[in-house]
Amino acid sequence: MTMLIIAITFLCISIAMVAWISKIAMKTVDVRFTSGFSIQDSIHRLSMICMPFNFSTRQMRWIFGSVTESKVVLECRTHGVKRSFTQFYGAFRSEESMIVLTGKFVMSSRAQLSLALWFSALGFGFVFLARELVARYNQSLLVPMLFVSGMIVFTAWIIKIRIIESPDEMKFISSEIENTLRAI
Repeated sequence: MTMLIIAITFLCISIAMVAWISKIAMKTVDVRFTSGFSIQDSIHRLSMICMPFNFSTRQMRWIFGSVTESKVVLECRTHGVKRSFTQFYGAFRSEESMIVLTGKFVMSSRAQLSLALWFSALGFGFVFLARELVARYNQSLLVPMLFVSGMIVFTAWIIKIRIIESPDEMKFISSEIENTLRAI
């Protein structure tokens, strides 16, 4: 029962930590795009640039997501490597006889959830190993503790790299949206 309480505590701490990373390190960026088309045409045009993932895709980077009248969620993907850390959430609005797509770039909820689960598992593992080390004075647990500590540092390094890449992903998604909604 004690281990369950510790696991739940680490999950809550990890969720709070990922929320902090999301707000502090990965700043939310509000954006606004003007469309030269009607709402239905804008939805159709944005839907056309959203490509599904498959291994035969020849492009190195593309947009995927869902586009509806009430919600637009877009993300970029790099071929064969990774999903984006950044997502665009927005909606179409009609303002002063113009169609406007307003939204913001945020850390994707999928990334936040996976980071929270990962950090809680690592934290739980570290506490469990530390408890066993102290309770049984089993020095053979020092190596697994060092491994878990290394995994925490490695994960923090990956997050830093992904946050550094985030402005480039925002720029790519923004340029795709602008090019798609621009009337020729």
